[in-house]
Amino acid sequence: STSPAANDDLGHIQFQGKNSLAATTTYADFFADILDPTDGAEAGRFNFRVRANTNSGNITDMLSIRGDGNPAVVVNDSGRADVDFRVETDNQTNAFLMDASADTATFNVPMTINQQSNALSTDFALQLTEDTDDANQSPDFFLYKNSATPANGDDIGSIQFYGNNAPSSGGAKNLKHIYGSIVMDMADVVTNQESGRMFIQILKAGTLRQGITI
Repeated sequence: STSPAANDDLGHIQFQGKNSLAATTTYADFFADILDPTDGAEAGRFNFRVRANTNSGNITDMLSIRGDGNPAVVVNDSGRADVDFRVETDNQTNAFLMDASADTATFNVPMTINQQSNALSTDFALQLTEDTDDANQSPDFFLYKNSATPANGDDIGSIQFYGNNAPSSGGAKNLKHIYGSIVMDMADVVTNQESGRMFIQILKAGTLRQGITI
């Protein structure tokens, strides 16, 4: 083209088949287009689409690779409520689920956050931030045990503190070891008389001991 412009198509591949009425249907496609043709600031996009039954059988944006702004691989670039992002494992269908309609992200497998030395400019590996001036909103952290048969004494969450041990003080690290924990259980689960208990435990001489019970 002698007059390239943003959103100009550069190439298109379609995958077609018949539907139940023998009509030729494009079931999936991908294409490239121009996002910015400015000399020295050129940016392109690769877009992957499929026909989706939640979109009345219409072709639907699923994944795009963008080179404009902050270049990114984007799932659901169109912001549709019916396009989720899901990761499976061997035993979990929804190991990680980004629910587009609910605006939520859910992990259904254990998650480990590793902060490598000098990998971040901060002193923390995990931060919860609430970007609002609303006095009634805050960065909240919930531990929820969703039991169908709750009973007195059931544990409902714990925070455990681990470090490495060593053969001698100041020696090389040996094994990962727990040094303390905070545990919550349900002392009474009867409706309208629910009670909880908190146990603060500390390691002493190699044994985790009960320190404070609230």
